[in-house]
Amino acid sequence: MSTLHTKAVLVTHSRSRMYFRKFDKAISQEIAALKGAPESIGRYHKALLHRRRLTRINSVMTRAYQEHIDRTLPWADGGTRILPTKGYDEYMRVQRELDGELYNAVQEFKNNYARYIDAEELRMGTAFNRGDYPDISTIDDGFKISIDIAPIPDTSDFRVTLNENDEQRIKANLETRLSDALTEAVDEIWNRLQKSVTELRDSTRLHMDGEKRGFFDSWLGGIKAITNVIPKLNITEDPHITEICNRIEFELLAFDGEQLKNTKTAQEKLLDSTDSILDAMAGYM
Repeated sequence: MSTLHTKAVLVTHSRSRMYFRKFDKAISQEIAALKGAPESIGRYHKALLHRRRLTRINSVMTRAYQEHIDRTLPWADGGTRILPTKGYDEYMRVQRELDGELYNAVQEFKNNYARYIDAEELRMGTAFNRGDYPDISTIDDGFKISIDIAPIPDTSDFRVTLNENDEQRIKANLETRLSDALTEAVDEIWNRLQKSVTELRDSTRLHMDGEKRGFFDSWLGGIKAITNVIPKLNITEDPHITEICNRIEFELLAFDGEQLKNTKTAQEKLLDSTDSILDAMAGYM
């Protein structure tokens, strides 16, 4: 347990974004009067821009967060997660690339910002107020992704001066927290593997029964993406996790998507393999 701090760090992925919504007191009063009700019944917030204007920016920010989740393991409530050192370089490379994409998306938005506002004057009618819109100089800081790295606590390097009983109690609590976090992290690895194989099996069965179209290339691609990440997340170096990843690679990813789509024999073999792998996983989880 005491070696966890040598195999991983803690990472917090924070996002800030502008939503371009504005409370309009006058419209709120008008609606309340129209309904013969007090103003306290509700507040009217205007969408200052059509949502498609922010599609590219929102897409990049969503992908950045999903990459953060995919490449890390749970630590505690509040957004902080465990980032194994084996996956640190790849994690940072992906986040830097997405940060560059976000910068380009924000610059494109800024280049069109004045035109977007002009278009809203037509769309919003008398609800439009040019003064509602943030100054363009605030937009760069309005869309940000921040990554903070911190060490995992080490009970062997606990240097706070306290009386012996309190010190031992705090160390014991920290050891318990580290143990629980490690257990949860390993459980998540197994859950990801089980979910991906189960979804492939169930989707294949539905396809064979004529209830679902067969997107085997996509399904296999999803499993491949997971098994590419799992070895870097395996901070306990659990040989059973390695075994299952290898079985997925050689028994499932060896199939050709087009063949699976059109050949019942291949589909049946795939089902046999998924059932066998899931049975093996059940014995390890």
